[in-house]
Amino acid sequence: MFSKVPVQINPYDCAKRGVIFEGTILVSQFKRLLSVGRAVNADSTFDVVLHFDVDAAWDSRLTGSIVGTVVLECQRCLHDMEFEINISLNHVLCPDERKLEKHKNSEVIFSEDDGKVRMVDLLEDEILLEIPIIGKHENIEDCQGLDQYLEGNEEKNEIVESVPNPFSILKDKLH
Repeated sequence: MFSKVPVQINPYDCAKRGVIFEGTILVSQFKRLLSVGRAVNADSTFDVVLHFDVDAAWDSRLTGSIVGTVVLECQRCLHDMEFEINISLNHVLCPDERKLEKHKNSEVIFSEDDGKVRMVDLLEDEILLEIPIIGKHENIEDCQGLDQYLEGNEEKNEIVESVPNPFSILKDKLH
């Protein structure tokens, strides 16, 4: 087991040897992720476990997990919100397109022409796919900026209910 996740590896050699990488990756290594997060601390980390092996069908596989937290902008209240990342990896490593038909229902990773995979890019892609397109607090009560709009709405609702409906005349004519 290795404690540092390499930047670039040959996944097929790692799978033959049953290599396990377990460690942390600084968010500062993910350039695209830094542009997505609102207040992402470049010193924060993701815990990563990568296990390369060969399965019973002699296919090279990558399994593991990515765990961490990203700070996003809530689209309701426009304040920071923490979004937990907990990704489970289960990929088939495919050296060329000839084996692709066999794995049409699996997550497939293709290697570069030299047989290597940039692990930082692969992990960053997985994290970016996990982040919601529109980030918002799960509970509306957690939205800090909406308090000013939610307080005192009872009075406004009473005023709206007292205004006569202009279409009520049409309702009477239909019956």
